[in-house]
Amino acid sequence: MKKLQDPNPLIENINTSSSKGIIFAWFLGLAVFSWFNSSVSLGLVTNIILAVGGMFGTSIFLGIPCAMIASQINKSTTGNRESNPQIFNAMGSVAALLSFGVAYLIVQFLR
Repeated sequence: MKKLQDPNPLIENINTSSSKGIIFAWFLGLAVFSWFNSSVSLGLVTNIILAVGGMFGTSIFLGIPCAMIASQINKSTTGNRESNPQIFNAMGSVAALLSFGVAYLIVQFLR
């Protein structure tokens, strides 16, 4: 049986590191806007749900669309979806910034 191999391991590594950045930005946003903010008092269960659910949710709902946008930009400019890894890197940074902003919006909504 043949093993499936990724055609471009560099892009896979970029996507993995951007996912870690998205999760870090989510926790940083929760820490800044909820945990260390004295004007916000969310319950323990709410904070646990936000931490665990947001960790998975932001990585999936922000990381995947940003990677798809990077892939589409590559395809429209060069004809190959994996031609320019720097676009994937830039979209990973955009996704991390969005994750930080989403943490703010969620905390303000639940306040």
